[in-house]
Amino acid sequence: MVEGVLVSHAATKAALPWMKLATFGDLRTAKGSLRHESNMLVIDGIEADYDDEKISIDSARAMLAAARLAAVVYTSPSHTPTKPRWRVLCPASTALPPESRAGLVGRLNGVLGGVLAGESFTASQGYYYGFVDGAEHHRAEAVEGRFIDLANDLDSGAIGRPVKAPKSGKPSALPRAIVAPAVRATYQGIDGGTRYGLAALAGECAAIRIAPNGSKHDTLNRAAFAIGTLAAGGQLESQGAFAALAAALDSIRAECRDFRAAQDTLKGAFEDGHRAPRAAPERHPQTAPAAIPARHGLAVYYPAPSEPRASALERQDAAITRTIKSGEARAVVLRDIARRQAEAAIPLGGWDTLPLAGQRELAHAARRDALDAAGLEALPAPARMLVTGAQGSGKTTAAAQAVATIRRHVGIDFLVPTLAKAEEFAREYAAVAGPDSLPAVVVRGRAATDPDGYDFKGNPVQMCPRSRVLELAVQKG
Repeated sequence: MVEGVLVSHAATKAALPWMKLATFGDLRTAKGSLRHESNMLVIDGIEADYDDEKISIDSARAMLAAARLAAVVYTSPSHTPTKPRWRVLCPASTALPPESRAGLVGRLNGVLGGVLAGESFTASQGYYYGFVDGAEHHRAEAVEGRFIDLANDLDSGAIGRPVKAPKSGKPSALPRAIVAPAVRATYQGIDGGTRYGLAALAGECAAIRIAPNGSKHDTLNRAAFAIGTLAAGGQLESQGAFAALAAALDSIRAECRDFRAAQDTLKGAFEDGHRAPRAAPERHPQTAPAAIPARHGLAVYYPAPSEPRASALERQDAAITRTIKSGEARAVVLRDIARRQAEAAIPLGGWDTLPLAGQRELAHAARRDALDAAGLEALPAPARMLVTGAQGSGKTTAAAQAVATIRRHVGIDFLVPTLAKAEEFAREYAAVAGPDSLPAVVVRGRAATDPDGYDFKGNPVQMCPRSRVLELAVQKG
């Protein structure tokens, strides 16, 4: 691939070869084009573009290598050493559904600090490669590492499509979708702020987006003040930090009773925080934990041993709540997509009667409409987190309280090792659940004891009276 990028050339940019890591079907648009999102069958990787003319290709290669991502990074036809422009290709380990692309581009954008151009998130977007005759600075570099779809640990730092410039014409410095990154080992400065500052900003933006009704104002006030203190302390670039908070607030505009008042709260609290500078906490090598790699694609939450217990428990509860609320948002959108898809197929004779092209078209329309209704540009990536802690630290209670705030029609599986633990959680959940909370149901296997069943002698019975017969039948095939 690198050799092809290096040697390909043409008299003009429009005459250069074009690359797209995807397979398209035979569904043409009204203008006869096959390259459109509804016609994408699978993707074999992702492509992304950088055109802000500030970050060199060498810096991009270093960031990709640090994340251990397999990639090819090459200069675009308009690149010069003083105004760098480049593109990145990241292959996948196998053919993937097109719906996975946005999440993968978010991973790459997070690795590169959120600098990718917005069109990188356009599903059907492809790019020229090679150089225009006479170009003196064309380069292509290969980076060894993991396939992008296998780098699940990067989800914790993923950054979505950049915010569009507001009507005032002033560009927004940070992207619209920010996901809290994983714990970092150092506080080295990077574009827009330090790692500590950006991690705090990501967490507060997430808190604003998922704050339940009744606590949105307090959450916004605390978040804006906290980020204001870090911006004043040099941990964040002020304009970019405020833009990110404003984007988080804008994402819940429909849920705000008085959006203008919420904007005033954001501005006032941020300015108040700016008058109380705060630096990153000092790290003590003798007490700081060693960096622990994520396992099984799970973001890892390990509070430093020197952190006060109250602070650690507060962060633990917030992390659990964010993960559960993120799952709720994804489940609601998926349910809405399925509903819209089924309803649209009824007048056409039902889903199973439609040709493959028709099914793809309906599925794409249902997905687009559901995301628009939810105010999202892409389906949220599945949120996963591994939380470790001593027994009695409140992990289960925090999960029960977060689930109890859910009012929308979703299903949640809470897996425990024994029925006794399941019944214990059901009781704990009932203690915090309100009248409108989701009901809790303990699911028992056919050989489990029926809590409400007894034989004629008053002895407990199994959920399935003939479970042993069924087990023998299964064993005999």
